[in-house]
Amino acid sequence: MLALPVFAAPPKLSIIHFDVNVGDATLIISPDGHGVLIDAGDRGRGKDPIVEFLTRATSDGRLVSLDHVIVTHYDSDHLGGMDEVIKGGFEPAISILDRGNEGLREFDPTKNCPGLDMPANASLLPWGVPPLDHCSDKITCQMG
Repeated sequence: MLALPVFAAPPKLSIIHFDVNVGDATLIISPDGHGVLIDAGDRGRGKDPIVEFLTRATSDGRLVSLDHVIVTHYDSDHLGGMDEVIKGGFEPAISILDRGNEGLREFDPTKNCPGLDMPANASLLPWGVPPLDHCSDKITCQMG
């Protein structure tokens, strides 16, 4: 009897686009299990579905490490869920990349967002504010 060797299928590149209602969130997992997350949907969408998927993918061995996070721009429907991803235990191992502050207008949170709890939202200030033609103050204030 002739025995033929059994070859496992090679791992594949996976691209997962999450349903986060309005906005975007996409995860790319390389064949060797390294991940790149692009955006994280709006607030409340980082935990479900993103963190839930990352947790399952890690436990079944598909995701070895979330290496990079990319924030395409600062609208809340792209950035809002990122804090939930990081607080959910998925801080990127290598880098967090964003569009930078070029073209952002000055932001006075006490003027633009009355009633905003500044100590709780101080981390938002380095992110800046989108130009007026891209986003309203209301959306920016919702990021906290």
